[in-house]
Amino acid sequence: RLASAATVLVTIASLAMAIRYAHATRWAMLAGEEMQTHSLEGGALRVSVPRDWSYELPAGRGGVHRFVRPQVGVIALCVLPPRETRDLAAQAQDIRIQWAKEGRDFLASRDLTINDQAGIELLFRFGGQGFTQRDRVVLFPTWDGRTLQARFVCLESHYRVMELLFDKVLHSIQQGPPRPASGAAQRVWQRVIEHPDDPDACIALATLYAQEGRPGPAEQLLLAAIRQRPGHASGEAKP
Repeated sequence: RLASAATVLVTIASLAMAIRYAHATRWAMLAGEEMQTHSLEGGALRVSVPRDWSYELPAGRGGVHRFVRPQVGVIALCVLPPRETRDLAAQAQDIRIQWAKEGRDFLASRDLTINDQAGIELLFRFGGQGFTQRDRVVLFPTWDGRTLQARFVCLESHYRVMELLFDKVLHSIQQGPPRPASGAAQRVWQRVIEHPDDPDACIALATLYAQEGRPGPAEQLLLAAIRQRPGHASGEAKP
């Protein structure tokens, strides 16, 4: 009986590890996915998106730039008009109120920095017609005094895997004249975007995730690094 119980425990542990490595493999695929840089808003805005996502032109001036991969997700960017009396917090509150009216459940918010610009991130859940969708909205100021809204949408069941890809797209956004990354966090993201197969870049990003209090993505990245280069990855992300 003890031997049987031990066998069951070992099988369960092996299955759990296999599931974790399966997630890590999918993360590794997203980390290494080939990106294509798009120039938007007359060159004032640039973003890198996976090459196999299709681009949809805005309906008019000031419209939404959409990147779509059917059955996977949507990435939408929009430069909002200037509001002299409305700061980011007020605009974020407007979104929360409007989306609550549309039946979206607010999950969380946090402050973050994108290319040295302080922004606000909002997470929502929306269910209907047999599916549950995760919406992630990030607001941060543009170089010319307006507000950039980046929205990422996917099925909630896919969000943990898609989170890394959405982060890569978000941190690839460049505004105004090209300039080198100045902040330490942005330099890490630049390494990941330019050299996705570099295990050192993967581990550096895992360390950054851990410092931001996001242990789940940090663990997935370390597993992905070990999976890609078993003899190289040290897995020494600081808590």
